[in-house]
This record gives sequence, structure tokens and C-alpha cells, in this order.
Amino acid sequence: MTTPAATSDPAEPSSGTTEPPAAPTPTLLSEAKPPESEAPAPVVLTADDLRYEGIPETFKLDETLSTEFLKVATDANLPKEQAQALLKLHVTQMTAAQEAAASAWNATQDAWQNAVKADPEIGGAKLPTVLANCAKAIEEFGSPEVKAALDQTGAGNHPAIIKMLNKMAEALVVEGRPVVPPNNSRAAPNRPQTLGGALYQEGNS
Repeated sequence: MTTPAATSDPAEPSSGTTEPPAAPTPTLLSEAKPPESEAPAPVVLTADDLRYEGIPETFKLDETLSTEFLKVATDANLPKEQAQALLKLHVTQMTAAQEAAASAWNATQDAWQNAVKADPEIGGAKLPTVLANCAKAIEEFGSPEVKAALDQTGAGNHPAIIKMLNKMAEALVVEGRPVVPPNNSRAAPNRPQTLGGALYQEGNS
């Protein structure tokens, strides 16, 4: 009769020794480390960097404002391309403002001239004589600087200014100092006989 082999009791510790698990094999990522962060090189902008293709040749950058802008852009480490983009935005805005101002100026001058020409007191067929009267009044009471100011400010086109100068000239006639007519041959050479050239642009009279 065969005797069954003895079995060990699970509750009793085994008399054998257990080997520790083998160390894992290193992988490609085992020794990998993130790259060390490097601070970007500082951007130093110069005045030449503010010039870009497409900027109007007639647009002159203010030297003080340019210096301040360069400092702000450099402190912010702003790349050249972004600095130029901001500058382009500024130039576009300033150009549009200048064009709007010029358009408004021209519209005002045209409106004043048309009002003078249509005015029953000084316009129409009376206009050449009225302008001659204005020239006489400026010659008598004003100066070349006054005439230049009327041209530069556009005030020489305003109906109220022309009416005032015309009345001043008429007062001279009352005093016995006649106004020289527009086509008087005794007019001094190189002296405009009327204010047409000063009060109105050539071709608009």
C-alpha cells in the first residue's frame, strides 16, 4: 500500500529562501532630463529699426518721441518686427488725421470763397472792385505781414473779412482818398492790383 506524500501546511512558513526581483532594465527615458531654460538674449533696438519699407518719405518721426518709444520697446524686449508694426499703426493713424485736417481746411476755404462770390454785397460783378478795395485797405492800414497772415490762415477768403476791408476802403473814398481801380495803369509795377492772388488760389477766382 502506497503512503501519500506529505504536504506542507500553507500556514507554516516555507523552509526555502525567496530571491529579490531583478532590477528593471534602463530605458531611453531613464536618464533623460528636461533642458535647462535659457533667458532669451535681450533685444536692443536702434533708430534704424524704426524705418521700415512703406513709411512715407514725407513722414518725419519726432526725435524725442522716437527715443522714448525705443526705450519702452527695449525694456519690453519687443522684437524688431513687433516694434515696426506698432510704429506702422501710429504712422497710419497720424497720416489719416493729417489728411482729414487738410480735407476739412479745403472744404472750409471752398465754402468761404463760394459764399463771397454769391454774396449780393460783394460778389458777382462787384468782386473785382471789392478785391481791389481790400488791397487798398491793407496797403493803407496793414502791412505785408497782415497780408501773409490772411493767406496762411485762410482768413482772406472769409466773407466777413472781405466785407470789413471793403468798408475800410470805402471810408478812404469818403475822406477824399480814392481807391485805385483794378486796371489803373498808374499802379506801381510788381504790386498786385487786387487781392485775387492772395485771397484766392490761382484759377479759383
